[in-house]
Amino acid sequence: MEVLGRVRRLIGEPKFYTDAAQSWSIDPAPSRYTPFTRSMRLPSVDWTWRALRCASTGNDYVLLCRVNMRVGNYQAWLLMEVAGGLTLMSRLEDHGSHPGLHIHSACGDEIPEAGTDSIRSAPTGQKLFKVPNRGGRRTVQGETLSLFWNTACKIYRISPRNTSQGELEV
Repeated sequence: MEVLGRVRRLIGEPKFYTDAAQSWSIDPAPSRYTPFTRSMRLPSVDWTWRALRCASTGNDYVLLCRVNMRVGNYQAWLLMEVAGGLTLMSRLEDHGSHPGLHIHSACGDEIPEAGTDSIRSAPTGQKLFKVPNRGGRRTVQGETLSLFWNTACKIYRISPRNTSQGELEV
């Protein structure tokens, strides 16, 4: 089945690690992962984060996960490198106030421009789509950081690069 919308196709295409994943940290996230949101770089004892550089055929991405266990706020951002920096392709979230995994994304054919606007709205100026819109969703509330990380990698189809096992010697 073909997925409509260029953004949705990019989100769903297989991606592979291009760098080792950062370990979970409570230090402020570096600007190379969060260039457009200063608040994510401020020190906080409540938030922990982890990042990974990955790629698909022709595109480079950053997976940035942030978790605040105290309030049950889980976030995984798939950011794509575009001219001018990083743009948000998709936000996977689960909030303690209304639990249930959901994604926010532009979903259309136009790639959002780099910067803060990509976090809040589609290139058309409309609010980002929320999928699923409501009801009956699985949750990661109360789960470990590792489980959420693995869930985000699975949803965004990120895995280690397949490596050749070498030639068969005869």
